[in-house]
Amino acid sequence: MQKRPRTRFPFLWLGWFAADLAVIAVFAASGRHTHEHGLGTFGILATAAPFLIACMTAWIALRAWRTPTRVWPTGVGIWLLTVVLGLVLRAVSGGGMALSFQLVTFAALGVLLALPRCAVLLIRRSGGLRARRGAQGRRAGGTVLENPIPTKGH
Repeated sequence: MQKRPRTRFPFLWLGWFAADLAVIAVFAASGRHTHEHGLGTFGILATAAPFLIACMTAWIALRAWRTPTRVWPTGVGIWLLTVVLGLVLRAVSGGGMALSFQLVTFAALGVLLALPRCAVLLIRRSGGLRARRGAQGRRAGGTVLENPIPTKGH
C-alpha cells in the first residue's frame, strides 16, 4: 500500500469542515429570516440541526478529511448526503417538508457546499496556487526557490 504524500497543511480539512457547517447555519438563518421566524441562536440551531448532523455524517462516511477540496467525490458526496439525510432527519423530527423547501434546500446547499470546491479546482487548473506550481517545478527537476532569471556567470 502506497503512503500518501504529506501535505503542507495537514489540518486544512478542519477549515473546510468548519466552513461546511457554517454555510449550513447561514442557510438556516437565511430561511428563518425570510419566513420571519426570528434569528435567535437556539432557533437557528434547531432549524439547522438535521443538516448539521447529516453533514457531519457525510464527512465521516466519505472520509472527507482526506480530500476536502475535491469536487468529486468529496464535494458532491457531502452535498447529496447532507441534503438527503438532512431532509430525512427533518421529516422524522416533524419539520416542514414542502416540495418547494426540498428544492430550495437541494439547490442552495449544492451551491454552498460544492461551489467553493469548484472554485479551488478552477484556480488549480489555471495555475493560480503557488503550491501547485511549486510541485510542478520540483517534478521537473527544479526547486521552488530557484530564481527564474538567469544571472551572469552561471
